[in-house]
Amino acid sequence: MLEQVKIDRIIRSKRRTFSIEINPSGLLTVRAPLRASNGEIKLLIKDKTAWIIRKKREISQKVAQKKKRRYITGEKFECLGKFYTLIVKNNFKFAFSASGDKLYINAQYQKVAKSLLIYWYKNQAQKYIINKANYYSEMMNLRYNKINITAANTRWGSCSNNKNLNFSWRLVLAPKQIVNYVIVHELVHLYEMNHSERFWNKVARILPNYMIYETWLKENGHLLDL
Repeated sequence: MLEQVKIDRIIRSKRRTFSIEINPSGLLTVRAPLRASNGEIKLLIKDKTAWIIRKKREISQKVAQKKKRRYITGEKFECLGKFYTLIVKNNFKFAFSASGDKLYINAQYQKVAKSLLIYWYKNQAQKYIINKANYYSEMMNLRYNKINITAANTRWGSCSNNKNLNFSWRLVLAPKQIVNYVIVHELVHLYEMNHSERFWNKVARILPNYMIYETWLKENGHLLDL
């Protein structure tokens, strides 16, 4: 007998179809048409129970793969496809510094190493994402309003109606191709505020292999964190 499945959130909107989403924490969201009944949603979940349980188990296994950070000398940190080695130094003149492929932290600040590294990652995200957004927006002949770097855990990017683009700093823990894909994805939303066939066709014109990057994010997004 299959175990019961708990629905964590139901979102009704002006859509014609149902969709099921399971986030990296294993929370289950059902997106449904405005007039969908609770009975219809229960039937959907009953039909998809085996798939949902399998996906939740896969997520649990992925979470178990994630290494717990210790913030000690020799630990590796990835940024935009490049690996950096952390060095904890006594009597270092700065709280934090980056040089070449080394990240230096004053031993006195080791307890707040995570905060210092997040600050550094945010700076890297700000520089790289703005540079690439300008590059691709010029290529596509469009203009955005401004870019915000957020602390979102699973929403890698978004585009608002007033043409503001938002990107999670965690994105830069991924290779550059993945970051570029998210940037292009959100820029195309300036044309199409949906995920229609026309939207994906525009993405494909810029990044013909976008589906590879989309799949990579779905399979590895849970690892993009400190």
